[in-house]
Amino acid sequence: MVSFSARSESIREAAETFYDRNRVHKLLTVFASGFYTYIFVIFNSYKIIGNFFVAELKK
Repeated sequence: MVSFSARSESIREAAETFYDRNRVHKLLTVFASGFYTYIFVIFNSYKIIGNFFVAELKK
């Protein structure tokens, strides 16, 4: 009985650490995807502004 409770404790501990690691991984993934989206939007807006200025200069 004692060994069983100890085993279940270690299993629960492992599950908790895995959950924490998973949560951190999810946070990192969300942060990375948001960062890439931000960079992508900034890059595209610069491209659009650049195209606009080129069109204005060519007039």
